[in-house]
Amino acid sequence: MKTNGQKSVFVKQCIFTALMQLLNQKPFDKIKISEIADRAGVSRMSFYRYYNKKEDILIEHLDQDFNDFTNEINKIPGLKSHDFWVFFVNKVLGDTFILRLELYGLSDLLIECTNKYTWTMITQFFDWNLEDPAVKQHYEYNSAGLQTLMANCLLSEKPVSKDMIVKTIETSFPVKQ
Repeated sequence: MKTNGQKSVFVKQCIFTALMQLLNQKPFDKIKISEIADRAGVSRMSFYRYYNKKEDILIEHLDQDFNDFTNEINKIPGLKSHDFWVFFVNKVLGDTFILRLELYGLSDLLIECTNKYTWTMITQFFDWNLEDPAVKQHYEYNSAGLQTLMANCLLSEKPVSKDMIVKTIETSFPVKQ
């Protein structure tokens, strides 16, 4: 018998899978919560027990991916800036979920989450003081560029040099070593 925690994980996974299946059939904005619930085999009340809106399903998945990334990074002792960005680029460009969100036209959702994640990375791993207005402005400017760069690389039909991407990012986000 499943515990409540196991049941919650199972129901959330069913809801996520249902949304992904529906996204293969129609645009995100045309998908109704009742369709997600029906496809997942749960009631609308169960859907709302876990999520306020359908975007929350994707955000939760992105948040979990970012937490996994952070945990992996934290396990690497003495990680240097260059190695961090190599790991980051390989992770993002190898993530089919992020690519699918771009292809589904959910760039705005990705930008919102990427801002949050970049902010965390910069403050946690690089010790930037984002309370300083000049540093914050530099961060905001370069963060938008990072998002555009990664989106263009994901959607590019030609292979993109990961080394070139890393060099570009390192120029935008200099770190004292």
